[in-house]
Amino acid sequence: MSYEDKTTTTLDGRKATPEAQLELRRRCIVYFRDGVKRAEIARRLGLSRQWVTKIIKIYQTEGFDSAVAGKKRGLNEAAASEKRRLSREEEKKVANWIGDKNPAQLKFDFALWTAKAVRQLIYREFGRQLDL
Repeated sequence: MSYEDKTTTTLDGRKATPEAQLELRRRCIVYFRDGVKRAEIARRLGLSRQWVTKIIKIYQTEGFDSAVAGKKRGLNEAAASEKRRLSREEEKKVANWIGDKNPAQLKFDFALWTAKAVRQLIYREFGRQLDL
């Protein structure tokens, strides 16, 4: 007697290459145009029904090209650099200090790197107070 595994696995489309993501979005819209139900589209593509619904909503409001192109995740470079408190070079210096030394070696009173300790290091070295 054998039992079939009834569990279905869905892909994590975020881990696919950009080209593969584009193709999944394109196929989703093509299936939708052909009258395939959302749950069936999700099953065929191996993705969640919520993802399919999101792509279809973008298609219906913004059009085919926008739905297929997708959106870049996160802030664009200009917006990210406006929010930066430290330059990339300063961030690298801090990361090196934390990775290579313990606080006592840098003449702090504590033995472990905590958020508070890193804030103190940044204030001492760069004169900038960061929020916790």
